[in-house]
Amino acid sequence: QFWERIGELARRGTTCIVTTHYMDEAERCVRIAFIARGGVFAVGTPAEITAGFGMASVEEVFISLQQRESRGAA
Repeated sequence: QFWERIGELARRGTTCIVTTHYMDEAERCVRIAFIARGGVFAVGTPAEITAGFGMASVEEVFISLQQRESRGAA
């Protein structure tokens, strides 16, 4: 029901901001931003983000960014 409601609001032109660690949920969104410790590491559509990182899925990008961020290199 949550995603049905979000989709309905978005179709009517309402901007909806969703925060999640579940990448299957993030992939439902029109645009995604990866944010950690106050920094934005990637912004775009799911297709733009996966292409920009040369990875097959948003989840792979998320894992890669988490690993880089934990090493202080994001």
